[in-house]
Amino acid sequence: MTTNKIVNILFQGSKELNKMSKGFKCHFNLYNLFEFEIDKSLSAFNPSIFICIPDGEVSEIYKHDEQYNYNKLKYMMQIFPQDTIKKYGKELTYVVFSILHEVGHWEYICNNNYSPQEYEEKDSAERKLFYENITENDSEAAFWSYRKITSEKEADKYAMSELKYALESIVNSKKE
Repeated sequence: MTTNKIVNILFQGSKELNKMSKGFKCHFNLYNLFEFEIDKSLSAFNPSIFICIPDGEVSEIYKHDEQYNYNKLKYMMQIFPQDTIKKYGKELTYVVFSILHEVGHWEYICNNNYSPQEYEEKDSAERKLFYENITENDSEAAFWSYRKITSEKEADKYAMSELKYALESIVNSKKE
């Protein structure tokens, strides 16, 4: 299964989310890099924000993170209920969560009625504190500390609240 197909299933073929914040729209951008992120860089010139998602097979994305981001992946897998991993598989669970997590950032922006610039200002102060206090020696502590940043915590909460429904929708679409 590809990330493009997942986005099509979860968002009914749309490459744009329905919610807006202060006149800004949010679009999906599938690209050939192996990173999930929310991109606010163009928002100063264009009333858009992009959720960047690797364009590829779920298994390839998972294997890439297993090879290049092993500790992050290992700790991330601890977030998911074991019954979810068992039912849907670790690869699909991880990638769908990662997509939903980025959507969760947009939900957070919309729920707080932020422009991308306002979000960046509020979020950067917390991230700066995190990076000032991080120790290179303990990647697990750093991972869990990072997840406590307000925007990350809210994005995780959104992703977890939608995960089982999203996975079920994907599985059901395969049956059709």
